[in-house]
Amino acid sequence: MKPSPLKLLFVGDVMLGRLVNEVLKGKPPTYPWGDTLSLLRDTDVRICNLECVLSDWGTPWSATPKVFHFRSDAKNVQTLTTAHIDAVSLANNHVLDFEYEGLFHMMNTLQEAGIHYAGAGATLREASAPAIWSVNGKTIGLLAFTDNEPAWSATDEQPGIWYVPIELHEKRAEQLFEVVRRTKEDVDILVVSAHFIDDYAVDEIERNDRSCVFVVETDGAAISRLFLYPTVIQQFQARRAESNERSAIVTTMQKLCTALHTATTWNEQEGHLAIVTSA
Repeated sequence: MKPSPLKLLFVGDVMLGRLVNEVLKGKPPTYPWGDTLSLLRDTDVRICNLECVLSDWGTPWSATPKVFHFRSDAKNVQTLTTAHIDAVSLANNHVLDFEYEGLFHMMNTLQEAGIHYAGAGATLREASAPAIWSVNGKTIGLLAFTDNEPAWSATDEQPGIWYVPIELHEKRAEQLFEVVRRTKEDVDILVVSAHFIDDYAVDEIERNDRSCVFVVETDGAAISRLFLYPTVIQQFQARRAESNERSAIVTTMQKLCTALHTATTWNEQEGHLAIVTSA
C-alpha cells in the first residue's frame, strides 16, 4: 500500500520578543499567528526558527557588542504549542541574548512543552545533534546551524550555538556535511535549517514584511510538491496576504522560479502557489 503523503510546514523567524511580548500580555497566545493558524493546524509537521529567548531569567548579553536583546516571557511558549509547533531551530543570533541562564531556561521550557529543538546546547556535541521524532510512521530529523555570532560558538567546554561559516572547504562546514550524511541514515526525512540574515525594520523596497508560509508534501521520503501561501505582517500578526499585496508576492516568486526554470501554478481557490518537483 502506498504511504499517505506527509505535509511539512515551515515558518521563517518567529520573534515573540520586544513589542510582540508586550502585545501578548493582553492578547491570547494564538494572536501572532493571525489567520495563518489554520494552515499550521492542517499539516503533519510544523517547524520554525525561534528568533528570541523564551525565558524569565538571565541578564542581557554583554561579553561582546550586541545592539538588540530579544526576550519573551516563558509563558509565551503557549504561542508555539497552540500552533502545534513540533520543533524549533535555536541556531540564530538572539538565542543567547540573555546569556547561558536564559538559554538553559528556554531549553527546559521547550522540553516541558514537548517541543523539540536543535542548533544550541551545553556543548558543541549537543548543539550539532539532530532533533529526531516520529510522525505517522515516518522519522523526522532537524539539524540547525548559523553563520552569525561566532563568539557564541559552542565548544566541548562552552555552551552555545552550532556556528558554521559558509565556506565549503572550511573544517566546520565539512563537519556539517558529515553530520548531515550520518543523520540521513537514521531518518526518513531530514530538514536542515540554515539561518543567515533578517531585518525587523520594514524596507520599503525589499518589503521584508512580505513572505510565505511554505508547505512541503512528501511522497514517501521524496518531496513531491511545494506550496507557497503568501503572507504579510500587520499589527504583530502573520496574515494571509490579499489583493495587491498577494499579487506582488506571487509575481515576485514566479519571476524567481522562472529564472531557475521552475514551473509554478497559482491556485486561486486555495490561495497558494504550487511547485511540482521533477522527481
